[in-house]
Amino acid sequence: MPPRTHGPSLDAAGAGRKADVYAQGTFIRRSRRSPKGLLCARHEQRQNRWVKSRARTSIVAMLVIAACTSPHPEPRRTVSTPPADDVRILLSPAPRTCPLGIMRATRLPSSSLDKAADSHLPRWLPEGFGLIGAWGPPSQLGPDFAAQAIWADGQCREVDLTYWNRIEGVHEFPDKPRIGVWFVIADRSGACFNPVLGEARCLDYFAQPDSDGTRVQVAVSMMGLSRSAGDAIVRSIPT
Repeated sequence: MPPRTHGPSLDAAGAGRKADVYAQGTFIRRSRRSPKGLLCARHEQRQNRWVKSRARTSIVAMLVIAACTSPHPEPRRTVSTPPADDVRILLSPAPRTCPLGIMRATRLPSSSLDKAADSHLPRWLPEGFGLIGAWGPPSQLGPDFAAQAIWADGQCREVDLTYWNRIEGVHEFPDKPRIGVWFVIADRSGACFNPVLGEARCLDYFAQPDSDGTRVQVAVSMMGLSRSAGDAIVRSIPT
């Protein structure tokens, strides 16, 4: 038999329902004994109804407050990169001149680079990188050579991209690791050098993607960059 109640309970949201049931039982038992028991039971019923009403009101108020104040999920943070159709950041000049080898192609205006490379340019470079120069045909790099570009930062770390707009045959390197369509041809510490940077890590990537039904070739060499940065750069190149 459930215990008698002597007043409102505020322990939980279900207290109102329990109090109502207990009050009904108390009303039946007391009404058989005396009018005083009947009056007390009715008084307890009114109290328990008030408790139940307040509990429901409190629950609704808490739900409304939670809906209004709970923070919205923040968008997932991503690496800050320029939009895929905006290469202006990639065409900004490098912060300094860096020593280059003998270039075997013709100087190309930076404004013509994206078109010459059929948009196969990185859409992300580490902070501080800028364009040293761009080159195009005529060249000594084969009849299908289309563009070359070199970016560098203040330490003369370099990213060198060469693009051929048509290639015969497909080269596979089954013993080399892959990053999507890219083969990692070389990853050697201390194998690269320039007079400003000194000895540095060498990274070489190679891909032959299909571009509008034509097999093209892109080679990217990097000096002084980590493997994770190199992978991020080639992943940002449309292929």
